[in-house]
Amino acid sequence: MTVTSIGARRKAAHVLLQLDAYFYSSKTPEDILRLALESFDNVAISFSGAEDVVLVDMASRIQSDVRVFSLDTGRLHPETYRFLDRVRERYAIPLRGLVPGRHGRRAPGPREGPVQLLPGRAPGVLRDP
Repeated sequence: MTVTSIGARRKAAHVLLQLDAYFYSSKTPEDILRLALESFDNVAISFSGAEDVVLVDMASRIQSDVRVFSLDTGRLHPETYRFLDRVRERYAIPLRGLVPGRHGRRAPGPREGPVQLLPGRAPGVLRDP
């Protein structure tokens, strides 16, 4: 049995990380995303707006059942909800809305926070279709 110091293991890990960085510096974003989706079974994409459609598009071409979520505070503009619905339909993905306040944390009330809750809108309206 060989005993190595913590310092030696950290140095070895650092060298491996540098080799990975060098190897992947010449890869495309699709290659890197494919590696993540194929290497881990709990990858999810956080979707917050139009700029994220590129990532959703790439991921859905690699893995049809890619997991996508958006933080749904109930304070998003109606246009944003319509856009999220369009993305869900276009890519046939279950774009989930995650509600702040779950797991022991309280979500802001209707009149709290920098943006008030839109009339007729409750947090968590994004649901799997």
